[in-house]
Amino acid sequence: MQQEILKELIEVIKNNLEDIKVEDVRIGLFYTGVKLKNGFAGLAFTPRGEANKATCCSQTYQKMPKAGTLTNMSLYEALELSRSFNPILRAVGIATLNAASQSLISHYPITSLDPLDLIEVRKEDTITMIGAFPSYIRRLKGRVKELFVYDFKLEALKELGLKEPNLNFEEALKRSSIIIATGSIFVTQTEDFIIRNSKAREFILVGPTASMLPDPLFKRGVTCIGGIRVKDPDRMLRIISEAGGSKALLESCSERYTIRRT
Repeated sequence: MQQEILKELIEVIKNNLEDIKVEDVRIGLFYTGVKLKNGFAGLAFTPRGEANKATCCSQTYQKMPKAGTLTNMSLYEALELSRSFNPILRAVGIATLNAASQSLISHYPITSLDPLDLIEVRKEDTITMIGAFPSYIRRLKGRVKELFVYDFKLEALKELGLKEPNLNFEEALKRSSIIIATGSIFVTQTEDFIIRNSKAREFILVGPTASMLPDPLFKRGVTCIGGIRVKDPDRMLRIISEAGGSKALLESCSERYTIRRT
């Protein structure tokens, strides 16, 4: 069923967290951020392409009809935006989901180690990477049988000396023994397709957008989640409002964490 993972995540949050208010929402150039009234905050990838398609103010309004009304929404209302047809509103919903998740993950075994350090990589492995992670590419290139990197930004692949894979995406997923995906697959609504077609021994979901409750993902084959915890929500909101990215967030207001399926 489409969006079944999001439906379960929302249900778990509603069963464990009261319907508090959203205190602040920022839609930045690289990340969208949400701060809840309970002090927790979350992030999600901003789908900038949608805003770029708007050529005038009236079209911009069509892309963001809720502008000016997002702050002070209820948590439950904001969570439902994660399933919106509007990609920018989906980012707000995913950031809300991540903020709520952070208030519920304290009992999980959390480590500061990188997800890639927690799995075994074999020379006979075929790896599919969804989103170009330069540090991972440097670590894996030449160490495994095959490495397929898919990224909607083709210029990012060129900068890394890579070409667009000539293998069908679905076939690459089914062939791979390891899959590494950015959490932005939830914003692009490809998470169900990707996870459903995975037969991988290890499936790493990583990045600020992946900072969500792990159980609905673990039971569907994800084995490791690498997210970030926002330590200073107000600082985070200012950084993303000033077009800051992951580096600025990690340097001043956030920290990485990993949860491994047991």
